Amino acid sequence: MIAASDVHDVWFEDLSVRHADMGVVLQASAGMVVRRCRISEVDYGIVCTRNDNDAARDFFISDNVIEGPSTWPRSKGIEHARGIQVTGTGHVICHNRISGFADAINTFPSVRCAAIDIHNNEISECTDDGIEMDFSERNTRCFFNRLTYVFQGISTQPVYGGPVYILRNAMYNVVAEPFKMHNSPSGALMIHNTVVKKGMPLQLSTQASARHIVFRNNLFVGSEAPYAFECQPLMRNCDFDYDAFAGGPFGKFMKWNNVRYDTAEDVKKRVCVAWVARSSFFESKVPIHG
Repeated sequence: MIAASDVHDVWFEDLSVRHADMGVVLQASAGMVVRRCRISEVDYGIVCTRNDNDAARDFFISDNVIEGPSTWPRSKGIEHARGIQVTGTGHVICHNRISGFADAINTFPSVRCAAIDIHNNEISECTDDGIEMDFSERNTRCFFNRLTYVFQGISTQPVYGGPVYILRNAMYNVVAEPFKMHNSPSGALMIHNTVVKKGMPLQLSTQASARHIVFRNNLFVGSEAPYAFECQPLMRNCDFDYDAFAGGPFGKFMKWNNVRYDTAEDVKKRVCVAWVARSSFFESKVPIHG
């Protein structure tokens, strides 16, 4: 294990770390670089979960190969192994190859968890979530990552107001939910992502409401399933539009806020009628002063 806690401006390059519980530990440090390292046979690859006095800042974690103990397909339930686990602010995590963990990359709660960029990572064989944006507050960004063979895709469980940006990621062979919006997240934008999976291409299985979630221009491809999109919780102030669904066949197109819609055209017709009726109601109650 490499331990570099409570320090700043230390670089680790071209190193190999093997046979350890944790590979590189960077607790409450700042200005740290981990680049072109190979970290294997570890339960935790790179770790910073302590952020005393808002000290954890400005990591650059790039071009590493990080390999964990988890095997695919999932057979042990939720495991604890993590590839990269960080909190703080100002970090960039990019161009890493991560495989064989429960979660490949995840953010962690602390006095501040914000302004973190996660991009262009190659992730596979993860028995829980490919990427977790959990507990992040604002301006965390997850883009241009590829996830293959993961149990859940990208998690926002929860996020605290955001905005959290999830843009142009590709997910293949997700077992359950491509976007895991549990524990009442608020303030996430999912835009220009591609999902290809067996069964229902988009689903949300939880009882807690999600708030202020925006979907735009995503592609969801699935196989035979009851719905193309089944959403169990109530969605509050959420806006899903201009997404495409393919594959199937699907028994019905969508279940949303406990209402079932047979086809996409059925959604357009019934939602537009409801919107016009609601608008007319409010217009009749609002006095007009000239």
